[in-house]
Amino acid sequence: MIPLILGVIVGILTSYTDIKTSYIYEEHFFPSVAIMTKWWCSRKGCEYEAKGPYIPIVEIGILYNLITGIKHGNIVLALSPIIGLIIGLGIGYFLYYTGGWASGDVIILGAYSALLPYVPDSAKYKPPYSYYLPMNAFTILFNSLLLIFPLILVYSVVGLAVKGKIRELVGVFREGIRNVVEVTLWINFGAVLLAFVSLHMSIPKIISWILTFALILIFSRFKLVGDVLGVLSIGYGLYLSGAYYLKLLAKMFLVIYSFKLIWSAVKALRREVLIEERKVSELNPGDVLGERIILTSDGVVRDRADFFEKISSTLKGEKVESLEGEEIAGFSVEGLTQEQIEKLKALVSEGKLEDEFLVRKAMPFAPALFLGFLVSYFFGDILWWLVLKVAGLA
Repeated sequence: MIPLILGVIVGILTSYTDIKTSYIYEEHFFPSVAIMTKWWCSRKGCEYEAKGPYIPIVEIGILYNLITGIKHGNIVLALSPIIGLIIGLGIGYFLYYTGGWASGDVIILGAYSALLPYVPDSAKYKPPYSYYLPMNAFTILFNSLLLIFPLILVYSVVGLAVKGKIRELVGVFREGIRNVVEVTLWINFGAVLLAFVSLHMSIPKIISWILTFALILIFSRFKLVGDVLGVLSIGYGLYLSGAYYLKLLAKMFLVIYSFKLIWSAVKALRREVLIEERKVSELNPGDVLGERIILTSDGVVRDRADFFEKISSTLKGEKVESLEGEEIAGFSVEGLTQEQIEKLKALVSEGKLEDEFLVRKAMPFAPALFLGFLVSYFFGDILWWLVLKVAGLA
């Protein structure tokens, strides 16, 4: 109950400041981070201002979990808030590096992961990765993304419709359908294969999940083989389970299609809806660019392909050009500084850069993380529940 109370206080404070000011003040709930950041900036010469007050909410939670573990003689439980904090910060930093999160979101996920490193007994659906290991950061993140999915989808659809981008709107629902069908076939083959093997020998669930994931990776390189085996396995599945098998297959397809919708809706938001063009004179400190401006040996270059687009190109085997040089401004969610704006103005006035910049609109994510934390406490892991639903176990 103590972690829940502390988490609720963190959620209320961070959601309020994120919605009202678009900033997260870590000193209000995790002052250790503010103190370390201030010390680091004093050595590096950067500016950092803590607005106070300093309220050690997360520190109290870490101490509580540490004492609880020691009382039970469980060293892993005692260390779980530190492990959870590291995992949460690690996941958050990855999302920060991709340009999708601000530093405040990283700290919030780390804080929740320290307060609630394991999915609690109060939760109904407990995934193995956060029930046996202090990896509840994944559950909180998955919950946050899935809970705001309807909002993202509606916002994307309405935004595209208002802008008259009907082709992009249809693409949200149509693009990637073939991939969804193929992945459904591959998972189906894995499930049928494991069902056949289990008739003759017992396989631990964790091993079956690993084998299924490995098959998906193999079939992603040899798609035709995976497609043929997937179609053939449908016949064997019908032989084993009859019409009930088709119901499971349809549920699997819908779940995978839902994840495709999330991906397409987020892409539409980032590329079409939460983006606008501005002149350099209209740029303000804190504005988030939707492009990188790089000063290379060949001149000034714009890079409008974000991290996810580059990953997608790499997975498709396409060559991704690496741009070397001084980054004048980039995708950082922390936003532009006045110094960067002055440099951009100089480049425009010198005729080295066209006076047209992509600027992204920000969406507060602290409330979504708060919801993800609450759901992980009372319900559990939504993604795990969906997996169990597809498998007919929930």
